Amino acid sequence: MKASGIHKLLPWVGALLTSFLLIVSYPPFEQSQWAWFALVPLICVVAQVKAKRAALLAFVSGAIYWLFTMFWLTRVTVMGWFILCLYCALYLVPFAVVVGAWLKSRGCSSALSNLGLAVTGSAVWAGFEYLRSVLFTGFAWNPLAVSQFAMPSIIQSAQWGGVYMISALIVFTNIAIACVVLRYIRGRNFRGVTLHPELLAALLLVLANTLQGVRTINNGSSPRKVRIATVQPNIPQYQKWTAQFVTAIYDQLDGLSRTALRVGGFDLLVWPETALPDFLRESESAYQFVHDISTNGVPLLVGSMDMEWKEGGGKPDYYNSSFLVATNGIIDQVYDKQHLVMFGEYVPLEHFLPFLTALTPIQESFSSGDTSTVFRLDGKVNFSVLICFEDVIAKVARSAVRNGARMLVNQTNDAWFDFAEGSRLGYSWGPRQHMAQCVFRAVENRVPVIRSSNTGVSCGIDRLGRVHDILDDGEGRTMLAGFKIMELGIPAEDMSLTWYTRNGDVFGLLCALVAVGMCILTFRQLRTGG
Repeated sequence: MKASGIHKLLPWVGALLTSFLLIVSYPPFEQSQWAWFALVPLICVVAQVKAKRAALLAFVSGAIYWLFTMFWLTRVTVMGWFILCLYCALYLVPFAVVVGAWLKSRGCSSALSNLGLAVTGSAVWAGFEYLRSVLFTGFAWNPLAVSQFAMPSIIQSAQWGGVYMISALIVFTNIAIACVVLRYIRGRNFRGVTLHPELLAALLLVLANTLQGVRTINNGSSPRKVRIATVQPNIPQYQKWTAQFVTAIYDQLDGLSRTALRVGGFDLLVWPETALPDFLRESESAYQFVHDISTNGVPLLVGSMDMEWKEGGGKPDYYNSSFLVATNGIIDQVYDKQHLVMFGEYVPLEHFLPFLTALTPIQESFSSGDTSTVFRLDGKVNFSVLICFEDVIAKVARSAVRNGARMLVNQTNDAWFDFAEGSRLGYSWGPRQHMAQCVFRAVENRVPVIRSSNTGVSCGIDRLGRVHDILDDGEGRTMLAGFKIMELGIPAEDMSLTWYTRNGDVFGLLCALVAVGMCILTFRQLRTGG
């Protein structure tokens, strides 16, 4: 191949290498160390090309990454998967254009300029992650920080800045490494020994972050304990609402629950999201079934659909709900899901654009709840429920803890995304990634989380984000039926709320303001040819 051909190909090699390194940083591969280098190839190539080419390279790199890591979504909608992934890829473009323009105009020989780029570039990345989490109802899936979910000492600073602070640190390090690489590529550091303050700053930040994380972990004990049993019925999605499988679903829930009750020694029994094949408050048989289980001395948390009839007739409002049923068999408290999934639980503008209903498997749009419910468990613990993807929405968990919850329970049904049952990995990528997002809700708010899934990953997550008591077969396969009894350390009712719980995404919002400002400045610079 001629030199000119190689020269044209190299930028694409760099973009594809970034895609590959990002992919392997997340579940199912979970090679978290590569996230600290993943953006280096992309940064190096956008520094050599014009802005339009940098934008294209970043978009293609992001699209490949998203299309692969979100492939599990094809179980629900191929078109939705494709469109969503391309949408998410757009958020890499501003970062690439800003960083590329900075390096082209200022070069990489100045340590002070490189430090400025590392700060600015990390803010742009984190800012657009934040914007992705809030725009158009938000899609907060897989921020860069989530690649570190299994590294407790790295992620503790989320108690101040949420996931975006961890993402910014990772990007700062990537930019610092890229600046050093570029200086060597351009032949400026082949002679003698040269200090690289930008790289030194990155290493010191990572070290300080890790030491603070270790200190937090060492001081993170909880004297109060609560024991929770979670049931995972492992009902395939095609059976969930099919009449011929109703009896089998009830039998599965009954057998697993009564086996757990015979083992005993726990304070709450949890069923996953929409565990019942009927409406709890509308079906006499469903209510009687729940009554018979809950009157065995242990309260029961039930995931079920609910409806509310309107005065004057008409269609009822439907809710995705969670019910706490007391040991006398009476429904004690109810929570209605607040953050609904677009095209999964509701169709936007369906009255004006009815053809959009063809893009979704649901038959009726749900209504949303308007507040977190703090369930009270006989003096043991006050807790709140996050249904399905609400554990990805940081503000929902934060609001619950501010309202008094000292434990979170994620009831979910990840059977929608199971395409890897029986595989070597033992789980679908979607459920594993879903669990990884949930880790950060524990760290941000310093409260433990119980995950109860129809199938997927049912487990406990302690206040420090450490995953424990995973329901599996001993060989890593989690797509199975069973129950698990977990013990969690519970913080005091009067615990000090974290800075993040009190103030929310201040860091993310500040980064977003910087990101928008830098995009405007860069656009003006490119228009004037500066």
